[in-house]
Amino acid sequence: MKIALLMGGHSREREVSIKSGKAVELGLKKKGHEVDVYEISDSQLPLWKERPQIVFLALHGGSGENGEVQKELEKRGIPYTGSPPRACKLSMDKVLSKTFFQKAGLSTPNYSLITPYWQKDVIASLAKSFIGYPCILKPVSEGSSIGVFKVEGEKELLEILPKAFEISSEILMEKYIEGREFTVAILDEKTLPIIEVRSPGKFFDYDAKYASQETQYILDPQVSEVVKKKLERNALLAHSILGCRHFSRVDMILDSKDQVHILEINTLPGMTAKSLLPMAAQKAGINFPDLCEQMALMAWKNKKLRKAG
Repeated sequence: MKIALLMGGHSREREVSIKSGKAVELGLKKKGHEVDVYEISDSQLPLWKERPQIVFLALHGGSGENGEVQKELEKRGIPYTGSPPRACKLSMDKVLSKTFFQKAGLSTPNYSLITPYWQKDVIASLAKSFIGYPCILKPVSEGSSIGVFKVEGEKELLEILPKAFEISSEILMEKYIEGREFTVAILDEKTLPIIEVRSPGKFFDYDAKYASQETQYILDPQVSEVVKKKLERNALLAHSILGCRHFSRVDMILDSKDQVHILEINTLPGMTAKSLLPMAAQKAGINFPDLCEQMALMAWKNKKLRKAG
């Protein structure tokens, strides 16, 4: 197939996107596909050397993952990998996605949306009385755990707030739930093997994801069959509720009472050497080039189904 690969973008995840893009390029070429690589800076699509049969999105964050690029591709009638615009928008916005999870009866940590316009004493009071300590501060629409802070008390909260608002004007203040962190990747509407994430300091931030050599990824986590089914079911429900398509990755916490809490969902998961979806696929017997090709073929198949409809 003739495939246009988009990577880069203008978000804070640009570096990770380029790593994903380069890995995918090699994977697709190993399968014999013709790949034209385009490094974009915003939601404007490039001038194609030749109209591609499909577009493979190796974008993370910003317009590449919030539905804007997907909208442009829809307008031009070009099939692309991943979820449709609405699902991308809902998934990228942590407040919107949590609202949908709660309406569907899925547990997600208690939260509040805060902005720089709020008085600091009001935020501190909210943290103490409604959220509780420790709590998590994270941008409403960022990925790769960028700009995520764990806050132990009021003094630390007041110190961190200016840093958090430098990254985003909308911050999700969320209850920190002590427990085990799991991620469940979905491929072709089916769950891949569950991965448990154990990070140094018990907090899976950007450094733990991409820089730390101490983060452990447990591919055969010790959980009961009941818990395993809960994790898989909740991941599939979250994927379905938001209207995701073909693949995604859902991050969850399992507390001491074996209750599953959904943290967030990623519609364009990383495709780097340290990324979790490829790791889960490998565990399921799908090597990286085959994974890339399967993602591309799902987009192509979707185009044929739409034409038939």
